[in-house]
Amino acid sequence: MVSARQSETRRGSVYLAVTGTAILVSLIGLTSLHLSRLELDSSISQSDRAYARHLAHSGVEFAMGAIDVDPSWRSNYTHGQESTRDPIGTSEDIVFRFLDNTDGNLANDSDQEVEIEGIGRYGNAEFRYSVTYAPSVSSEQQVATVVASYDSATDAEEEIDNDAFVGQHFVANLPAGVMSWSVTSIDIYLSGHGAANGTLNVNFYNSDGSGHPNTLIETVSVAENTLPDKDSPDWHGFAFSSATGLSPSGGYSVTLEGAGGGKDAIARYDTGVTQTDSHLVRGGWGSWTPSTGQSLRYRINGVYTTSVGTGPFTITPGSWKRVGTP
Repeated sequence: MVSARQSETRRGSVYLAVTGTAILVSLIGLTSLHLSRLELDSSISQSDRAYARHLAHSGVEFAMGAIDVDPSWRSNYTHGQESTRDPIGTSEDIVFRFLDNTDGNLANDSDQEVEIEGIGRYGNAEFRYSVTYAPSVSSEQQVATVVASYDSATDAEEEIDNDAFVGQHFVANLPAGVMSWSVTSIDIYLSGHGAANGTLNVNFYNSDGSGHPNTLIETVSVAENTLPDKDSPDWHGFAFSSATGLSPSGGYSVTLEGAGGGKDAIARYDTGVTQTDSHLVRGGWGSWTPSTGQSLRYRINGVYTTSVGTGPFTITPGSWKRVGTP
């Protein structure tokens, strides 16, 4: 027979078990509710970020359209200032801004590139896309010309052998806007010396700051017997192929250097010459002396590359990127 004391103890144990079970069920329910809430918040956050990302992308595209349809966009927008649009059919604003990273002034140069920043804001999320929008080069062209020359009917003679060289320093005469140029051929008024068994090296150099031949770019070697006769000097052309991509403002030198044991050629030059950035040089084996007021009779023939205008603004390839909040 169960005593009253045992009965009370049993009832107390059952109560504790029921209460503990109820608390555990409540905790599980609350945990499930909290996890569901976190999952919902995460889902909402991901949705907000996705929507903000699309808004940022739309901001960039809307800004590019604004440039294309508004000829006065540089005056109608301010560097770094956000612009907001509320297109029909959308519940959120499209936000963008233009950045002139060169000088902070959109209006002072119509050919300056611009950075477009699209800004997407939705809920607690913000997303920014950036792209460089720049005018495209519509075309380039190669133009053939004589880039430097001197000719005179009155000339003096300069004998050339393997110890006595002569040359001409010059700066190419090119129009503004040239990006680079190349030598196609060089004409020199000269003759052979008469033995007809020598070799003449025609060398093309970069000039140093003093107008002396410095770094060799290309050499063209010819036999003396291919040159005009000693008693009948004339123009003789030398074709070049490696003197390319030259600076429009750089100084260059062409030299005549003997490679044989005797006299290899006779160059003709003039005195009393007044030319800017141009003069005759004499020397040999890396040592040169300028002779101002004198000039070879020469022609530097070449082609230069120039831009013939800019086309419409286009996205610079590879410039799309995500940017942080300023």
